[in-house]
Amino acid sequence: MSKTKKIALCGVLSGLAFGLSYIEMLLPSIGIVGAKLGLANLAVLKKTDKFSPVGVSIAGGVGHNLGQILAALLMLGTGVLGYLPMLIILGAISGAIIGAVAALLIKALKKAVKA
Repeated sequence: MSKTKKIALCGVLSGLAFGLSYIEMLLPSIGIVGAKLGLANLAVLKKTDKFSPVGVSIAGGVGHNLGQILAALLMLGTGVLGYLPMLIILGAISGAIIGAVAALLIKALKKAVKA
């Protein structure tokens, strides 16, 4: 892929991520402060031969939440550790959902490109 095509693709995917983030902001809360599904992550599909889109997305969701807890731990102290089990579960669930949607999109896009 040429450098120009890579730059154009990056721009399109960035715009898509911003748009999905905005749409997610409009959706009702799931009842847990700060919890989001992560729709914008659909635009940044990591290509790997070792893990499926679902695996990559689950790892990303859980990793993101671990990073949030670490940052909160450094700023607020150990009182935030009670959120850790819930955030890991939510990260895994939302990661699985987004990963499954991403897998379907990848399959459909590959089919569309071949047509």
